[in-house]
Amino acid sequence: MKPKDCEVHDPMTSVFRKTALERLSSPDRLDGMLKLTSPMSWLGIAAAAVLAASVVIWSFVGRIPTTVDTYGFLTYDYGANSLYNTAAGEVSSLLVHSGDCVEAGTPVAEILTSTGQTVVVPADQSGMIREDLVAPGEYVVPNQALFRISPDSDSGLSVVCYVSQETALQLEPGMEAVIYLDGVGDACGWMEGQVACVDRVHTTAESMAAVVGNDAQTIEMLMSAGPVVAVTCTLREDSTTASGYYFSGAAGAEQVLYGGSSASVQITLGQSAPIAWVFPMFGGEAS
Repeated sequence: MKPKDCEVHDPMTSVFRKTALERLSSPDRLDGMLKLTSPMSWLGIAAAAVLAASVVIWSFVGRIPTTVDTYGFLTYDYGANSLYNTAAGEVSSLLVHSGDCVEAGTPVAEILTSTGQTVVVPADQSGMIREDLVAPGEYVVPNQALFRISPDSDSGLSVVCYVSQETALQLEPGMEAVIYLDGVGDACGWMEGQVACVDRVHTTAESMAAVVGNDAQTIEMLMSAGPVVAVTCTLREDSTTASGYYFSGAAGAEQVLYGGSSASVQITLGQSAPIAWVFPMFGGEAS
């Protein structure tokens, strides 16, 4: 007779099996809330939502200016002419300077010729000297401009700029302009003005010469792309500056202005909502 098979019982096996069965029959914390995100994650989601909402609101209520960039010159409201030299030689002395009022026939300069003769150059018109165009010691030739003169001593300054005929159709009096004078340091900033007049016909070389002087190269450059129209902008006044006109920078308070000075001009055509740049049907321009 064979002995009965003996079954070996391991106490640890029964303990592990019992524990596993208890966990299966009674899962832990089924009634508790399951955390899928941390508080920091919610903070990031909230910040992103606020940013997205801000962008949407700005796209409708924000304004982006539409501008036209052009080139212009400071000019006196009543015009400015030139006083011309009558002899070839070296400027020995200037008898008048910017700000002086002269009558026709008044001596304005002395020229020392190559023969040693001193020629006195008279003013051929009355007015106020606005700018010295030469300096003592400089060699000059006949018909060279010595001074810029304005017929009216109370003549103010404005800016005349030139735009294409297509651009002129978009301009209207009252539009704002920002003027950056050439040769003026950044510390002076910019000037401000408004469109006062837009010519109805294109500018001729002769009328342009009255603004820029007899500078054939500049006139040719301005007219190289085709006919242009003159646009006159008045300047914002400021009684606290030496020139009587506003400058955005502190150094502009001492800046002296002269007719004929060149400038870059930026005219604001209007303002539109940012979304209109992507979807034009969502808004027109607002001034």
